[in-house]
Amino acid sequence: MSGESWNKYVFRDGRFIGQFEEMYQANRDPWYQKDAAVHQRTRLLMSDVIRRSYSGKRVVELGCGEGHLAATFLGSTKAYLGVDVSETAIERAHSYYPEGEFQVGHFRNYATILPGADFVLLSDVIWYVLDHLNSFVSWLRAGNCTADIGAILTFYPEGEQRYGREYFTNPQQFRDYMQLDYMEFGDIYQEGHGFSSYFVGRAPTPADKRV
Repeated sequence: MSGESWNKYVFRDGRFIGQFEEMYQANRDPWYQKDAAVHQRTRLLMSDVIRRSYSGKRVVELGCGEGHLAATFLGSTKAYLGVDVSETAIERAHSYYPEGEFQVGHFRNYATILPGADFVLLSDVIWYVLDHLNSFVSWLRAGNCTADIGAILTFYPEGEQRYGREYFTNPQQFRDYMQLDYMEFGDIYQEGHGFSSYFVGRAPTPADKRV
């Protein structure tokens, strides 16, 4: 993985260190979300998904960072909540998008954050929550959340990515791991930077699993 403004705070020697608060204190827009072409495509994709299926619904974004995807949801959804582990990121999100709702929180607290949501977005955060992902999937499949799940995950060439490859190395393995019923999925290719895979799905209900 590349990206000088964020990489040294997130990975070191192939290990996840997750110093997100330090990263945001040292950098503004460390993920280049305001300007990078791939993030423009992500915003267009999410805007289309929301317009077609979740207009007037309640959306929660886990790992919202400085909130730059909030503009995709504000004005078209009933409510938007952005959650991030970094206090600095959340302060900036409040400043950039005062009409949105943002709070500091960790992915591992999904059971208290997600009730009442209609759509949950995980935009390029999966690599950073792998330690909690199995319990999250089990929680979904136990029928604890009726929200649809939307995820975007960037896959990098093998030589650039060491961390997380024991979980999945391609979009199909990722979808198999999540064990959802998928309404749509696809890939967004980034020349020279791997590609982003996305899906929208929901956990089978207990009734579905009995059939």
